[in-house]
Order: sequence, then C-alpha cells, then structure tokens
Amino acid sequence: MQHTKKLYSYGGQAQLKTLGTFHTTVELENGRKLDSTKFYVVDVKATPIIGKSTARTLGILWTGLPLRNVCSIEVPSIESLSKKFPNAMREGIGKLHDYSLKIAIDEKIPPLAQTGRRIPFQLQPLVKEKLRELIESDIIEKVNEPARWVSPVICTTKKNEELRMCVDMRAATKP
Repeated sequence: MQHTKKLYSYGGQAQLKTLGTFHTTVELENGRKLDSTKFYVVDVKATPIIGKSTARTLGILWTGLPLRNVCSIEVPSIESLSKKFPNAMREGIGKLHDYSLKIAIDEKIPPLAQTGRRIPFQLQPLVKEKLRELIESDIIEKVNEPARWVSPVICTTKKNEELRMCVDMRAATKP
C-alpha cells in the first residue's frame, strides 16, 4: 500500500525510504491488544519500532519511567563523534562557564557534618596528588572554614591501580 507520509529516524535529518505499509494486529504478552495497527516498511537495516501513539495505546510508553526491553543500541565511535562535534569532544574535563547552580536544600533538615574517614597510608600520596589536580582543574574548591555539610571521602584503587575517590552521601541523603 502506498502513502504520502514522510518518515524520519529518531533525531535523523534524512527522510527514510518507505517501501509501503500494512495493517496487522499487535498483541503483547500482558494481553493488551491493538487491532488493525498500521506499520510502515522502510528500507533500513534496523530493529523494528512502533510509533509513539501506538506505544501509548498499548501501555508500553510512559514519560519519565525507566526504559524496558531494549533489544540493542548502536553507539557511534568516539572518532566519528569527535569529527562531527569537534568542540564538544576536546581532551580533559568539560565545564560550564558563567553558570551558577543553586542546590535546593530543605531548611527543615539539620545540617550534617560527618567526620572524615582514615585514608590508608599507602594511598595518601595519591590522594594529595588527586586533590591538587581537582583544585587546579577548578573541579573542587579548598574550604578553609567550618562547613555546615560535610560527607566523608572513601579512597581505594581501581584494578589498574589508579585512585578511586568516592563521597559517601548515604547519611546526608537519608529521608
């Protein structure tokens, strides 16, 4: 069956070549059924997809909920992304400039300043170097006065012997 509708892949610029259409019944494992659903046949080697309205009618598309049943995702190579977006793919850590973030804090919750955890002796030189790098890169700031909110840092090494530093936010984020 021929049609005049123009179809594009998600986020795509080029129109998909449509070979035709057909109608069929769609039924899910949960028993939801949609009679006479229109499908477009396109000349693309890809996983079949259904449209937004069909997905909503079947109850398999919800805004804001986790994605389920993903068959596969093709991820572009770093090289192709670097060529397409040269300014976004620079070396180093990206940062926002001229932007101030205000973190909403519920004033009813009392501040929590936890004591620091001991850093293993053999990791102390690595931690000092990492903190210096983070300060120089303007990722963190040195604080020289008491802070209302303090969470401990846990330090360990990765399999490749690089330092891993994690902030333990469990106590600060308890409801």
